[in-house]
Amino acid sequence: ANVAVSTGSVAINFPQPIAPDNYIRVMLNGVEMNQVGETVLYRVFAMKQGLMGDIPVGTAMVRVPEN
Repeated sequence: ANVAVSTGSVAINFPQPIAPDNYIRVMLNGVEMNQVGETVLYRVFAMKQGLMGDIPVGTAMVRVPEN
């Protein structure tokens, strides 16, 4: 996958589409997070070949214990 990092966003471009009912894991090493308590929220967007623009698909909620 090709990864592009810019201020406030990370874009991951996979060489092949992710098939339905499959999962991916993204490790955010070295990413600054605006953490509130033990939760960090990330907006998740997708792109579909042939369509212009981003498609909002939801929010990823990551629990980060404060230990």
